Amino acid sequence: MIIVDSDIWIDFFDNKENTETKELGYLLRNKIDVGSNSIIFIEVTQGLLDDKEYQRGNHILSTFKIYPIYNETILKAGEIFRTCQRGIKAKEGTIKGKTLKTSDCIIASSCIENDLPLFSRDKHFKMMHEFFPQLKIYKG
Repeated sequence: MIIVDSDIWIDFFDNKENTETKELGYLLRNKIDVGSNSIIFIEVTQGLLDDKEYQRGNHILSTFKIYPIYNETILKAGEIFRTCQRGIKAKEGTIKGKTLKTSDCIIASSCIENDLPLFSRDKHFKMMHEFFPQLKIYKG
């Protein structure tokens, strides 16, 4: 199972052709298990402004396993945020331009909790991986 982040899904539904959407197409064609979680699901559906694309995206995402977000997931997300922000500040002297989003910390926490790799282009996950190597990053 590979968790696919919203940035890749949105490009996929917008029919953008790039390395990541080609890889997602490959995964889907070859019936390699992909999934999501509640946060990714809402990020994708709110990013699909066209009604037809929204219906299509909602339908397609609903066919995949959606991992729930538990209280433990939220607590771990808080730990990820605090640890990474402190670590970045200690390393670079500032967090300016490197502040993590709460939703990304929840996504990372969910992936760690379920021991699943994350397929994303978002550079923040690479920063999180530096402090939490148990966050697996799918490279295709």
